[in-house]
Amino acid sequence: MADPFTCKVAEVILTRVIFLATKGINLTNDSREHFNNLKMKLETIQGVLQDAQNRQTMEHRVGNWLKKVQDLAYDAEDMLDEFTILIQQQKTTMTRKDKVRNFFSTISPVAALFKMADRIKSVSESFDNLGKEATIMRLVPTDDETVESRRTTHSMVEESEVFGRDGDKTRIVNLLINPDDGNKAISILPIVGMAGLGKTTLAQVAFNNGAVVAHFDERMWVCISVDFNIERILKQILESLGEMNVLSNLDVMLRSLQSKLMGKKFLLVLDDVWDEYRSNWNTLRGFLLKSQAARGSKIIVTTSKDEVAKIMGTLPTHHLGLLSKEECWLIFSKRAFAEGSAAQETPRLIEIGKKMVDKCRGLPLAAKALGSLMYYKQEEEWVAVQTSEIWDLSEAESGGILPELRLSYDHLPSNIKQCFRYCSVFPKDYEIDRMMLIQQWIAHGFIGFQGSSGQAAAIKEMEDIANDSFNYLLWNSFFQDVKKNEYGDIETVKMHDLVHDLAQHVSKAECLSFVEDDEVNDITITTDVRHLSVYAPKLPKLLNVSVSYEENKLRTCLLWLNFDDLMNVSDLLEGFSVDRLLKFKCLRVLDLVGITQLPASFQKLKLLRYLDLSENQCEKLPESITTLYNLQTLRLKNCRKLKVLPMEMRKLVNLRHLDLFGCINLEKMPMELGKLLCLQTLPMFIVGRDNGHGIEELQNLLNLRGLLAITNLENVNDGRRAKDAKLEDKLYIQRLDLEWCRACDINIHHDVDYNDVLEGLEPHPNLKGLQISNFGGSRYPGWMREIESFLPNLVGIALDGCWRWENLPMLGHLPLLKILELRRMMFRRIQFHGDNSSSDDRGGKQATTKQMFPSLKTLWLTDMPMLVEWMEASTSSSSFFPCLEKLIIKKCAKLRVTPDCLLPSLKRLRIESSNAMLLCEGSFAVELTSLTSLQISNCEKLEVLPEWLLENNKNSLRHLSIMKCPKLEAIPRENLQVLTSLKTLRITDCLSMPNILCLDDLQMLRLEKDNACEEIRLSNVDSSQSVLSIALEPVPEPESETETEPEPEPEVELEPELEFFEACEEF
Repeated sequence: MADPFTCKVAEVILTRVIFLATKGINLTNDSREHFNNLKMKLETIQGVLQDAQNRQTMEHRVGNWLKKVQDLAYDAEDMLDEFTILIQQQKTTMTRKDKVRNFFSTISPVAALFKMADRIKSVSESFDNLGKEATIMRLVPTDDETVESRRTTHSMVEESEVFGRDGDKTRIVNLLINPDDGNKAISILPIVGMAGLGKTTLAQVAFNNGAVVAHFDERMWVCISVDFNIERILKQILESLGEMNVLSNLDVMLRSLQSKLMGKKFLLVLDDVWDEYRSNWNTLRGFLLKSQAARGSKIIVTTSKDEVAKIMGTLPTHHLGLLSKEECWLIFSKRAFAEGSAAQETPRLIEIGKKMVDKCRGLPLAAKALGSLMYYKQEEEWVAVQTSEIWDLSEAESGGILPELRLSYDHLPSNIKQCFRYCSVFPKDYEIDRMMLIQQWIAHGFIGFQGSSGQAAAIKEMEDIANDSFNYLLWNSFFQDVKKNEYGDIETVKMHDLVHDLAQHVSKAECLSFVEDDEVNDITITTDVRHLSVYAPKLPKLLNVSVSYEENKLRTCLLWLNFDDLMNVSDLLEGFSVDRLLKFKCLRVLDLVGITQLPASFQKLKLLRYLDLSENQCEKLPESITTLYNLQTLRLKNCRKLKVLPMEMRKLVNLRHLDLFGCINLEKMPMELGKLLCLQTLPMFIVGRDNGHGIEELQNLLNLRGLLAITNLENVNDGRRAKDAKLEDKLYIQRLDLEWCRACDINIHHDVDYNDVLEGLEPHPNLKGLQISNFGGSRYPGWMREIESFLPNLVGIALDGCWRWENLPMLGHLPLLKILELRRMMFRRIQFHGDNSSSDDRGGKQATTKQMFPSLKTLWLTDMPMLVEWMEASTSSSSFFPCLEKLIIKKCAKLRVTPDCLLPSLKRLRIESSNAMLLCEGSFAVELTSLTSLQISNCEKLEVLPEWLLENNKNSLRHLSIMKCPKLEAIPRENLQVLTSLKTLRITDCLSMPNILCLDDLQMLRLEKDNACEEIRLSNVDSSQSVLSIALEPVPEPESETETEPEPEPEVELEPELEFFEACEEF
């Protein structure tokens, strides 16, 4: 019998097939009748799916019918995709220029179209037969399904069973009883978290807190659940207030509510809210306001949805976090080993129980459910439960966690359910790249079949719709552990283990993830498996034992490797031919990241839409890639040896993403790349001089977004050609890198007007990141003159090798700038923001309190050999760099003068070479009081580390690194002893070593001297033993003449050659 989710899968696929069939009608007149018939039969079957869903549990044949509908729908989608490709192929080969030459080659596509017409007819007949079966089984159209109501909740709680929420409880109670919200009439506090996290329990604890009970005159508790019915909610509020025999008349209820609450301060808990309709909430809120309750009344709203919190909340949302393993163990053990339990609390059962708790991954409801289950289990039964998944347990055994999480899934829209199910193809604890996931959703057709109406929806790109779906899952707590880039955009997420289990449960046999520890003999790739991810070294054996290529309908194949595997992929896959994967002819998504061997030809994978060849070592790609007419995404990240792309890439008219990030040896772009009008991702464009390779190829690529690095700009000889790129029209580009060849000589390129070219490369005002490298012009462009007006959204700027510039634009006025790097410039003097004053109406000047660099967090000044003075306009010192957290000054040998200003937020300071002499009286360093990390290196003249520097930062300094300062005297014991927070100390190639035994809390010591190195964890050293007496083992001389700079502990030193934004990570 079919799985309960088969109906939903079939419904989504049928929707896509109907869409494709409609497209087919528009593509060809010959097949119009077949397409019309197919479309009508599909719509008929789609209409009875809900009835089939309702009856399949009791009727075996209905379940089998649903399974056949799903399989046939998949086959129909494959067929219609092939038809679309044939039409596209015919258009490509029948251009006027090639008509005669390609006469014989076009016979094949035309013949294939006739065969396709027969296949369409055959599939239509198969659906006709399924329709007749549906009639025999008396399946009828029904209304959409309704989600079953959730369990009810109450206000009572056993507080002795609540663990790990003391901080949450204190914050909630303080928000409830302290009038810090302006004493509003009613304030609403949302508590948000995924199912099973303990939102209701926390609300119960706060509701029954003694201070809260004393603070409010009335307290009411209502479980909202699925149905936000105003009359039902009002009735339950009145019942909480002691009203008996509440009438259903709305006017009577409102009068009664007013009589109960007038002049009283109340607390109302609305538990388990799902409704996102603002109008419903506004209605209820209006009724509560009309009750004339006392000011300072509060409402607690618990929900799994961030959107609900945004609609209802007036106080800051309280996001509930996961519990620790120890806290989950307390919950589990209190239940499992309670008085009268079937098993005794033995060391063996404690060990097994803690392994069970690990599966709960911080969810208190899961720990409680498993603890309650184990209360009744004998010792021999514990092992069986430990090795099972919670989804293998019955609903009763799971103690509520299964229906809790399932309800979250049931509330998702159908199209987003499909997106969520697909996430089960990734291994547990996998960092899911947001853009990768979105691109794969699109490749499978999950996006764009939502039936959106309205003009605004119609003009949305598929990526924007997919991003909405991603955010919907995130806001509803299906994703966690969010990582963002420097612009605040989400890069990666993870799924909680139990949410991942839910995804596997609802996807059933469709998705299969084969991880490193799985045994191959335990896994079978059945014909039901559509999506597969596998640890690459296991793939050869897996394909040998469990695959029928002829019958397999695999649509996704993701091969993944550990980072350490990338160095020896050939050995791991020895004897395996990637060509075997070409037998999976239904593939839409193929991920070969890190795989060194490529198939001889991709031509057989004609349905492929997503191809990832990142981290590959090849120098060129097979030309057959250009026959993949459906290809939407081609990822080539960090293919460092790649030199040439296929010449005919202009044929890939559906290509939306060409990711070339890290392809550092790529020599040129394919010809006429500008014909790929759908292109959105193009991180690098190499400008050539030949026709079809110039910068004007960017002209019509108006949908480009994210990063665009334009290199070899010396090949653009005037501003007119630069303007042809139309960068000012590309409103979605976030970061723009403009790069001339480092070896570029203005005498060689005497025909190039550098200043004019840069003027013509003016970006759109939406730009967030700008890097200009190796520019040979004498001045910055006009669009940077008043940069705060032209580019107000800039978050990061890097100026590298603009060696003829004599001054800088006034960067200090940029309101959002967080990262600034100046490298390889020839300034003698820098001043970021000029005179900090403004003119009055009489032409005079008046002081202003405007802050300079109000958002700047990281500042790099590197490799500027002529720089002598860094000065700023005279003003209040508090208006400079209020948020600066990291400052790096290196290779500025002549720099002696720095601004005399406070840096109140500076936490990390890195000083190199003679710049270490800036650590003296009269410099900015005197006022530093909040350093957590200090790194000093390569200073031959530094003899003494100022006592005041350590004294001023004694309570905050955690990491101290001093490298290659041969004249530096040993730090006196009394100066080190004040560093009460110091955790790591690194001293390299300094003649004098300090006595560190006075540092009681030191966790890591690294000493390097005379080419010997020792890294010592102080917890492993006898405190009575002098660390200096520990033998230092010699380390071999480095092979290269260039000495690699040692890395500080615990932070990672970054090489100056790294890209600007990467280099601004924590050093």
